[in-house]
Amino acid sequence: MNSIRVRITVFVAASLFIAALYWGISSVHYQETYKHLNRNLNAAGIQIYQPEDEVVALLGDGEYMPGMGGHGRDYKEHGIRVNIPDDPSSSMYNRVSDVECYGTDCSVYGIKNGDEIADAVAVLLDQKYTKLVDHQGYTYENGEYFIILHGDQKVDSIIVRFQDPALMDRNY
Repeated sequence: MNSIRVRITVFVAASLFIAALYWGISSVHYQETYKHLNRNLNAAGIQIYQPEDEVVALLGDGEYMPGMGGHGRDYKEHGIRVNIPDDPSSSMYNRVSDVECYGTDCSVYGIKNGDEIADAVAVLLDQKYTKLVDHQGYTYENGEYFIILHGDQKVDSIIVRFQDPALMDRNY
């Protein structure tokens, strides 16, 4: 009698453990990583988290743009702007945190300027980005990464941004 009770208890416990494990695995939300994002970012060799000195070695100085909490570099011949935080407490200190594509030689997940906004949105949703309701326009996020589409019917520019959690409460 005791061995049957033990077997039933073990069976029930194992079944509950397997069910909980399945539920836990199936409910995990996919979060973007910079490596996955960079594999899908075509911006003249520029990548998120790339050190500034590598950017300058690759594309030159560009037009230096001073800013609050960082600076930018505009590469007009490529239609690309990058932002680089100057705050040493940032994980992106002296690295590319934002890439803005305003030219035609840049894309993310195959989305490029001139594409239909509706098609671009479908691609971002397929990549597990979600629309931020409290933002104007077309702002999508996945974890700490944001993709912002500008334009009405067609994409005019694309911003790919890493939002550093360490700097979210900072006002420069």
